[in-house]
Amino acid sequence: MCGIAGTVGTRPDPPALARMAGAMVHRGPDGEGTWHDDRAGLAFRRLAIIDLHERSSQPLHLGPLHLVFNGEIYNYVELREELRGAGHDFVTEGDGEVLLHAWAQWGEGALDRLNGMFAFALWDAGCARLTLATDPFAEKPLFHVRTAAGMAFASDVRALRALDPALGAPDQTALGDFVAIGAMPALPATFFGSVSRLPGAHLATWQDGDLRVRRYWDPRRVAVPHSVDDAAAELRRRMTESVRLRLRSDVAVGTSLSGGVDSAVIATLVGDLAPEGARHAFTATFAGFERDEWGYAQGIAEAARVERHHAVRPAGAELLDDLTLLVRDQEEPFPGTSIYAQWRVMRAAREAGVTVMLDGQGADELFAGYPMVFGEALASSGPRAVARALRHAPRSTA
Repeated sequence: MCGIAGTVGTRPDPPALARMAGAMVHRGPDGEGTWHDDRAGLAFRRLAIIDLHERSSQPLHLGPLHLVFNGEIYNYVELREELRGAGHDFVTEGDGEVLLHAWAQWGEGALDRLNGMFAFALWDAGCARLTLATDPFAEKPLFHVRTAAGMAFASDVRALRALDPALGAPDQTALGDFVAIGAMPALPATFFGSVSRLPGAHLATWQDGDLRVRRYWDPRRVAVPHSVDDAAAELRRRMTESVRLRLRSDVAVGTSLSGGVDSAVIATLVGDLAPEGARHAFTATFAGFERDEWGYAQGIAEAARVERHHAVRPAGAELLDDLTLLVRDQEEPFPGTSIYAQWRVMRAAREAGVTVMLDGQGADELFAGYPMVFGEALASSGPRAVARALRHAPRSTA
């Protein structure tokens, strides 16, 4: 992950931009950059994944366009070739430059062509307009807040507080709801007072002091295969293509491996697609716990030809030792300690020199692994779908 931040409105303060970048060093240990003109300023911390050369350092510039970008555009190779065909020249091998040229070519229409996870800020000095955008599922966070000078944005709330410590005061109502019933703030609200988070698939533009936020993408229905075999074949094709694109990297890629189907599928596909790579897998294990999944994960690792399978052993006493760092990194309250195991897995990966991790997060929501997802899926389909489901639901004869 990288870190992006900036301000718009009056002339930026260069030391403030440097403070904002410095507050995100944990997001990007591989470099720092700032830029500003008379109305906007950008700050960046880099985690180098594609094109490790300094030529891909940010902010990136193309005529009046200035970009900071967090994430990865998985189809950047294909987009770069399309853009070259349209007359664009490139000086880097990175995906950030492709995003910049795509915006120059298609404007907001570029968002329809992107396959990736991203949060970016683009300042168009020609029309004095700042654009913020997030990927369809907001995998990469982007916070924004109005200030006395205009507006500020950042990947982390702490970067906003580096600009002004008064920003991001706790929202007592949101905290009360969380403590009472475990409720998380509904986006764009956050736990931090006046700070908003840009939801997934949303675009925000700032021009002449006016901030406008709108959705640019909605899920749509697709044709469903008529047989289970056809559905399985299509799922395999899509999963294989998805993993193939995510293996584009100039640094080591590993997998977060549990004993479940989701991460097992990913680890196996990685083994099939990159058999020559030195593959790492990381598993949280809890000795003596009856539902510990190490045995299953070990079997999957052997079948997937994982070269190094790392056992991560979080313990209660260590949680207390790490609590300050964990809370700092999460920035917001969280309802349980399972997140600590994932945090430890990511720390182990970093210590092993693995920069990129693929895992199965979100599969239970997507494939209805949790019973509650059925209800959410029905509700999103409208009242007629709910009525049909109730008509066909099994009836008790007791």
